[in-house]
Amino acid sequence: MNTRLLKATSLLTAGTFFLAGCTNIKDDTQRTKTEGTLAGAGAGALIGGLIGAAAGGGTRNIVTGALIGGAVGGTAGHAYGSKVAAKKTGYAANEARLRQLIGEARSERISAQNYNASLRTAIGQQRSELARIRSGHDQAAAAKLARNVDGNISQSQAEYNRKDKVANEVRSSLAEAPNSADKEKLQAEYASLQQEKQILGGQIKEMNGIKTQLANASR
Repeated sequence: MNTRLLKATSLLTAGTFFLAGCTNIKDDTQRTKTEGTLAGAGAGALIGGLIGAAAGGGTRNIVTGALIGGAVGGTAGHAYGSKVAAKKTGYAANEARLRQLIGEARSERISAQNYNASLRTAIGQQRSELARIRSGHDQAAAAKLARNVDGNISQSQAEYNRKDKVANEVRSSLAEAPNSADKEKLQAEYASLQQEKQILGGQIKEMNGIKTQLANASR
C-alpha cells in the first residue's frame, strides 16, 4: 500500500471512528444503525482507495475511490445495521411477551389452586348432603342441592375455559420462543397450570357424578 493511499484512506477511516467516538446515542436501535453505517463507510473507503491505487491513479483517484467506496459501504452498513436493530427489537419484544405470559400463567395457576381448594370443600359438603337426602328422601333438599351442584358446575367450567385459553396461548408462545431463562420459567408455570387444570377437570367430572346420583336418589 503506497503512501498516498495510506494518507487518503486513513483520513477517511479516522473520520468515521471520530464520529463513532463522538456519537453518544442512548437509543439502542439508532446506535446499532449508526455503528453499522460507520463501520461500512470505513471498510468501503479502504476498499475504494485500494481500487483507485490498483488502477494506477494519483492521489485524486485514490481519494475519489475512497469517497465512493465510503458512500457505498455506508449505505450497505446502514442496511445491515437496520437489520440487526430489527432483530434486537424483535428479541426485546419476545422477551417482554414471555415475561408477560409468565405473570399471566402464574396468576391463573394460583387462582386455580385456590379455586380447587374451595371446590374440594364444596364437593365434600355436597356429598354429605347427598347421603342425607338418600336416607331421608327429602325432595326439597334434593332440588336445592341440584341447583347448588348445577351452579358450581357452570362456574367451574367457566374457570376451566379461561385457564385453558391462557394455557393454549402459553403453549403457542413456548413453541415459537428461543431457549432462554424466561422460556424455562414459562415452561414451569405452564406445567403447573396444566396440573391445576387437570385437577379442576376432575372435580367437574366428580360434580357431574353427584348430579347423576342425586337424580337417581330423587326417583
